[in-house]
Amino acid sequence: MLKRLLGHLGLLFLALFPGCNSPGAKSPDQALSEAGPSAARISWEKGSGPAPDKVVNQEGVFDITLPDRGIVLALSRWGSTTLATFNVATGKQTPLATAETGELVTSFAGDTLAYLVRKGVHPANNHVEILNLRRKIRQFVKPASEFAILGFALSSGGSELFYSELHLRWSDSRRNYWRTGVADLEKQETRILMASGNEGSPEEGIPIPFAWSNRSREIYLQRLLPFRGMVSQGIWAMKPDGSGLRRVLSEPSYAGLPRLSPDGDVFAYLATKVDALPRDYTPIPGRPPGNILMVMNPTTGEETIWAQKMGSAFSAFAWSPGGRELVASRQEWLEGQFRDAAFLGVEKKSSRELRKIALRPWRKITDIHMCRRGPFFWVEEDGKGASLRGDGDGPNPTTFLALPEGKIKPVGCLGE
Repeated sequence: MLKRLLGHLGLLFLALFPGCNSPGAKSPDQALSEAGPSAARISWEKGSGPAPDKVVNQEGVFDITLPDRGIVLALSRWGSTTLATFNVATGKQTPLATAETGELVTSFAGDTLAYLVRKGVHPANNHVEILNLRRKIRQFVKPASEFAILGFALSSGGSELFYSELHLRWSDSRRNYWRTGVADLEKQETRILMASGNEGSPEEGIPIPFAWSNRSREIYLQRLLPFRGMVSQGIWAMKPDGSGLRRVLSEPSYAGLPRLSPDGDVFAYLATKVDALPRDYTPIPGRPPGNILMVMNPTTGEETIWAQKMGSAFSAFAWSPGGRELVASRQEWLEGQFRDAAFLGVEKKSSRELRKIALRPWRKITDIHMCRRGPFFWVEEDGKGASLRGDGDGPNPTTFLALPEGKIKPVGCLGE
């Protein structure tokens, strides 16, 4: 999702500043380097200047009644997303907010939900909206002028938001001007942790926060190249004060975004062993299918294979709430394509089949979500819409919710 978001930013950059790419025109980098760096740029790149990003509280509270047992869902259709609580027992939806979101970017921690809102076509109008579901208050993190927030992650308690933003006017394919900051939601303050000109920061790409570990006390970031095909460039980690930046995983090591365990101790991710793919598999553009389920300790660097099978692959996967098991959808190669065939429960030294699934060729599993109470859920898509399904009382799966022409994304569990 971050790749698509950055792709939109790249197109908008070209549309807003066409002269930078016309014959004989100088890029912003060339013009600015000839004139010398501005005092403002030196200030914010070193992190010594004030952070003009703002935390704003909305007056009053929003009136909602939360179910004792349920999940938070993002229901996206036609360019907007409705965030809602879903009562598993009754099937009742309670809308929390509806906003123009495009490709969804969210973070959920404790009772706090953060999501990216897009106001109009200009990415500089993007901001982050935060809902505290128990206190029933709404806050906004708004970037400074000419910056666009790309991604973020809440701290485990939901009191801080770590985010990265791009300066739209200064950035181009030769150089990205970015900074990573933290918003203290209780004090309504922001500060810069790291910027593109700081010593020790990545030479290329923008580190985007996506997870926080209370165990290691580190923020995990995915490094992206926004003007070079939106290619992810590995996983990095840093301390919450911006120090100790280090590489955790290199780009060739994984396919897709790693999932941090609930206790924040290890990552799970999919890797690809090319010679274990079916003989008649034909590579297509994009990342190859993941056929090895790996778990890594980001502190020690130790990697362990938890599951692999010759000729098959894995699609969606999720940690169990206790963090000792993964639930993954295993795919089999049938009629020239990978098709979801079964759910597996995978532990470090063993695995078991939880449920066989027989999806039609045009249907696929896109997400798996588990809560401490109730069934485990999964999302199926067929090109015409999405449905939320799960283990019911009988032998067959239960369809809890269907959304024609839309997408469903489980975001978090209530009361856990």
